[in-house]
Amino acid sequence: MKRISLKLRSLAARLRGNQTDAEQRLWERIRSGQIKEWKFRRQHPIGEYVVDFCCLEGMLIIELDGGQHLEQEKADEERTKYLRSVGFRVLRFWNDDVLRKTDDVLEEILRALESSDDPYSHPNPLPRREREKRNTSSLVEGESAGNGPHHSLVLSSRPNPGKESKNYRQGKNINDTSRHASAELGLRMPAEWERHDATWIAWPHNTTDWPGKMSAIQWVYGEIVRHLSVNELIRILVNNKAHELKARRVLDRVGALVDRVEFVRIPTNRGWTRDFGPIFLMHGDSQAQMSIARFQFNAWAHYPDWQKDNRIPERVAAKFRIPLVQVTQQNRGVVLEGGSIDVNGQGTLLTTEECLMDDSIQVRNPGFSRQDYEEVFRRYLGVTQVLWLGKGIAGDDTHGHVDDLCRFVDPYTVVLCQESNPSDANYRLLAENQERLEGMRCEDGRKVGMVPLPMPAPLYFDGQRLPASYANFYIGNSVVLVPTFNDPNDRVALGILSELFPDRTVVGIHAVDLVWGFGTIHCLTQQQTAL
Repeated sequence: MKRISLKLRSLAARLRGNQTDAEQRLWERIRSGQIKEWKFRRQHPIGEYVVDFCCLEGMLIIELDGGQHLEQEKADEERTKYLRSVGFRVLRFWNDDVLRKTDDVLEEILRALESSDDPYSHPNPLPRREREKRNTSSLVEGESAGNGPHHSLVLSSRPNPGKESKNYRQGKNINDTSRHASAELGLRMPAEWERHDATWIAWPHNTTDWPGKMSAIQWVYGEIVRHLSVNELIRILVNNKAHELKARRVLDRVGALVDRVEFVRIPTNRGWTRDFGPIFLMHGDSQAQMSIARFQFNAWAHYPDWQKDNRIPERVAAKFRIPLVQVTQQNRGVVLEGGSIDVNGQGTLLTTEECLMDDSIQVRNPGFSRQDYEEVFRRYLGVTQVLWLGKGIAGDDTHGHVDDLCRFVDPYTVVLCQESNPSDANYRLLAENQERLEGMRCEDGRKVGMVPLPMPAPLYFDGQRLPASYANFYIGNSVVLVPTFNDPNDRVALGILSELFPDRTVVGIHAVDLVWGFGTIHCLTQQQTAL
């Protein structure tokens, strides 16, 4: 084998900018514990590229650069554009900066990681004293250094909401800002009863959701997985390997079909996958292309810990190389939970004014009008008819989610909760919603059929009213899972839903413990429609 001459090796090292030394220095400092809270991988594959350093938890990539030709810079620009499109932020550093100013580089990396929960954050550059030295500073993408093409870049993973970007193919981003762009894409949110490739859930771990009942909750999750795994794949979000092992032990003991369970190690704050999980979209009538709607999540504008949950859509899109549709209106991201809407898959959507339109309590999108929401639904979900109900049920801490209240069971029929006790807090508001529905029509002008669904007796825990409702059922490929509450109306509700879903087995899941977390089965699940 012919050996490379010392002269050529020296030239190659200069062209690389001592990249090997810089990589080794940075890797040693990362592994020494200076950023010990974050797990980094070296030479990690992302799509068709191999990146220098990658932190999947923080969705941050670090790339090192030496002096290079213009052709290489153009290639790096395409590489960076792809990495951003699948949800990553990219930090680029000169190799010499890493070698000479390692502490400053580490400070910038840590700052970027700590700010990663902001949906539109840009990592800060190096300290001010370094930014003033333009020949060695990190510059925000698009800033001119005035020193030729060779400079470092600090890149945000979030495209500017007011800036249109290229429609990438699989694994890339669709950042729609044109009024008619999504109509051209033909996006459609499928109905829940359409066939699934998978059901997503997040394994429970947040004890504040079920104080004193956490040990019982895992067995309820086990039952949900056991029934659904009979005829579809279950993808379970877990925080880490230890969390996965806990889930596996439960699933083994309850007899779930573990060969139809896939664990996805992406950390969450909570387990309410319906609200923060990926909303899968189809492209028109075609089942050949799928995207994920990138709505924002802020824990129902009610709780402070939501940052990990908010990143689930983009992290799932990156991991499974599914295009991500950035949902914007008024030049900003749109906050929307999956439980606040229900669709028939043909252009009609159910929601409530209490959840989306209240301007003082749990406000998701300040300043949004009804027309703003309807435009979002039209552009991104393929909805041409929105059915606005009034208030949600008593005890609902989401402030009016429709999936505890009214649900489509076929393209032209809904079930609507009905309270028979005039003294109950739900009686009047459910009657008002019934009056509204009686005059409503679907997207093609057909009248909405309405089937009453009883309510269980009021359920309290520690003196607090809980949102117990049979409407929070989940439609799987072969089963419909319905929450039950040790109530005489359990049997009535199961009977009604059995008649409405004759092609599926209707199964009751004991939810008295589950509803202590202010949600039940539909709140925990999110469907991925089959291609």
